[in-house]
Amino acid sequence: MAEKRKKRKDGRYSKQVTIGYRNGKPIRKTLYGDTLKELDKNYRDFMSLKDKGIILQEVNMTFRELSELWLTNEKIGSVTDQSITVIRSELRTINSYIGDIKVKDLKQSHIESFRAAMIDSGKLIRYNTCLGRIRAIIRYAVHKEIMAVEITAGMKDIKNA
Repeated sequence: MAEKRKKRKDGRYSKQVTIGYRNGKPIRKTLYGDTLKELDKNYRDFMSLKDKGIILQEVNMTFRELSELWLTNEKIGSVTDQSITVIRSELRTINSYIGDIKVKDLKQSHIESFRAAMIDSGKLIRYNTCLGRIRAIIRYAVHKEIMAVEITAGMKDIKNA
């Protein structure tokens, strides 16, 4: 990641940093500074945040897009077509509640609201299976550095389902 520093026409300095890969191609972020010293400071600050998992690759991805990515990369080709049909049905249920929320904004409270709605409609068993899917998707997102935190930790299935 020893990218070159360049002086721009506007007088600022820039440096491109590779933050990840999509489809085998690098995803880059450009950092700027008015001076070389400021650019180096911005680079160190950025890398510090990236190392802590705060800089995420997919900042505008919705949960619906994440769930499709998970399905494509983790399930299709490794489970039966009938299982894919069942999983897609569960994802429709999940995405009707939290699908349009951006992954970076997703919180445990969103999943708890989904839980409350499922309890109100008497769909306890459905909630438990959907929670299992949500957990798998969130773990996938953390592993792929799409999310920084495992937000489903500590969430429990509904008893007496």
